[in-house]
Amino acid sequence: MKIRIPALLSLFVLLYSQSEAQDTSMPFNRDTQHRIDKAVNLSGNKANIHTGLKPFDRSDIKRTLETAQEQGIKFSPEDIFLLDQGNWLAQDSLRTRKGFLKYFFTNGNDFYHVNEDRFKLRLNPVLYVGGGIEKDADDKLFINTRGAEVEGLIGKKIGFYSYIATTQARYPEYVIGKVNQGNAIPTEGYWKKFKETGYDYFTARGYISFNPIEEINVKFGYDKLFVGEGYRSMILSDNPNAYLFLKTDTKVWKIRYTNLWAKMTSQPFGHFNQEEQSAKFAKYFAMHRLGINITPTLNVGLSETITYGDVHENGEAYSPKAEFFVPVIFYRAIELETGSYDTDAKVALDAKWNPWPRLSLYGQFLLDEFNLKFFKQDGWWANKYAVQAGAKYYDALGIKDLDLQAEFNTASPYTYAHATNYTSYTHYGLSLAHPLGANFTELVGIARYRPHRRLEMVLTSMFADYGTSDGDNNWGDDPNRSYNDRVQDFDNKIGQGITNQTITADLRLSYRLFSNAFIDLRQIVRNHQMADQPDKTAYASTVAFRWNISAREDLY
Repeated sequence: MKIRIPALLSLFVLLYSQSEAQDTSMPFNRDTQHRIDKAVNLSGNKANIHTGLKPFDRSDIKRTLETAQEQGIKFSPEDIFLLDQGNWLAQDSLRTRKGFLKYFFTNGNDFYHVNEDRFKLRLNPVLYVGGGIEKDADDKLFINTRGAEVEGLIGKKIGFYSYIATTQARYPEYVIGKVNQGNAIPTEGYWKKFKETGYDYFTARGYISFNPIEEINVKFGYDKLFVGEGYRSMILSDNPNAYLFLKTDTKVWKIRYTNLWAKMTSQPFGHFNQEEQSAKFAKYFAMHRLGINITPTLNVGLSETITYGDVHENGEAYSPKAEFFVPVIFYRAIELETGSYDTDAKVALDAKWNPWPRLSLYGQFLLDEFNLKFFKQDGWWANKYAVQAGAKYYDALGIKDLDLQAEFNTASPYTYAHATNYTSYTHYGLSLAHPLGANFTELVGIARYRPHRRLEMVLTSMFADYGTSDGDNNWGDDPNRSYNDRVQDFDNKIGQGITNQTITADLRLSYRLFSNAFIDLRQIVRNHQMADQPDKTAYASTVAFRWNISAREDLY
């Protein structure tokens, strides 16, 4: 059967515009975000959206597709299908006039769907079940996640989103080692033991969203934000647990101005009584970012963050400071006015340039502290910075749906550390930026290929060279450790301490069965070398079924 691309795209835009889901965000999913990035770049970003903040707003996705239609961009049926998947509007083998049992899958993708003039609702189950083996490990690998996802609109301006799930899992040995290192599961929060080597944890995210005027969106809830264009972020990433937040987003002309205020936790709760002691570990975070589309293909973002908190003599944590709730202000100036002993400010730059539609160049630079007086002296500990540089090449070498990405990341020792856990760049014991913390150099490579509309192959590889601390010697890798315990003031360099090298390759084959359900076949190979220790090579093979949830990634 012939498919007319402009007609199919027109139908998609029409369906999407009628949904009016304009003030909720697409759930964080690297596969879907990659497709959106690609669509933006191929269309030359004539819709003037800002891709440096994720997750994407659904209104931005709608504008991108409308603009592409106006330009006559001819997406393939596969592109439209997969972009459509991210917005739950696809025509699918499950789409029928009556739905399943009359009430379910009536729009083809959502388990339950309501589409009234003043009320819209999407309700979907969440399921992630799988198992596998790890070479030379005594226990089998498994994951068992069950939950639900709800999204909707009330009237024309109020939106809401909620995700709840419970998980029991047993991860590869290197992931267990990461958990033991910081008493926290990457991307997750409170956990408890499941049997001897497994974990049991609950995941909850959600927010309410409204637009007081067309140009301003306000969200309040419990979730995460990702800054940048890369696989990693040196500014703010999805590495830690979700947090309580208030976010305002102002979009006018070529500008996007974002404010984020968050309540975080200075360390993992571990296994002590949360009700009695959780109040003692509250800390606070604020960020503002100004994004400017200098041209449709050149975007620059300027960010400033502040992390602050402390504990009173009675053991209770400080309350948030009203000064940092001013939406347009220089945090560093307020830090100096109020005293910097319980605050830590950082500034950052991120940028993206598309010299041509199939090539995207991006980068980040974060500066924590810098003293020109010591610039010429070797390795002063407080010249702290992080750098990212990367490139994305779409339809590489003229091969349709072969997309390549290469990325370089590095952070000097002590970059994300501070005097205490209340002011360090952490939440729940995990770095707010890169999962390796600091004192590292990393190369990441990603190859994506889609030979069939239902099949995608993703190879993610990483090489990391980093230094770790030993006992009482703090060499600047762990942001949870105070920089007051540093080994030396001068002669510091990236990779100092105990030298480590890690090479990881993660190959995933994902086949879409129906709706937003996938079968994943996965092979992970990881080699870790540490000074004066025997090499460790891990082989993990898994198969999993997931429905309305992204594939878990453990690359560190």
